[in-house]
Amino acid sequence: MFENNKKNVSRTAKILGVSRHTVRRAIYGPLEDKSRKPKTCPRKLFSELENFIIEESKRTGFRYRRLSLYLFRKYGIKISENTIKSVLKRNAVPRKTKKGERSLYDYEALIPFSEFQLDTKHLAQ
Repeated sequence: MFENNKKNVSRTAKILGVSRHTVRRAIYGPLEDKSRKPKTCPRKLFSELENFIIEESKRTGFRYRRLSLYLFRKYGIKISENTIKSVLKRNAVPRKTKKGERSLYDYEALIPFSEFQLDTKHLAQ
């Protein structure tokens, strides 16, 4: 197509319905798009610090709020709770739960509607 139009980029682009830039890319270089992924992220934590947060969370069983205070008091590292939360979420750190913890009510002993409260202002007169 390009050779049939006497190597005219503009005419070839008009016939194909694409831009001249696309025709030039098809002729002289790779037609695939380049990666748009950022090369660097200046606000990202170092991987060593991220691994340290994960290890401390697994070792202590703390979540983001208590872990933030713990890291500051023990190591003097001030990290935001939200940063710790995103690190734990990104790495799928499981939560430790207490086994055998009692529930608030004994649900088997409760009888439905044994206590019923009604607001008197809604009663028909």
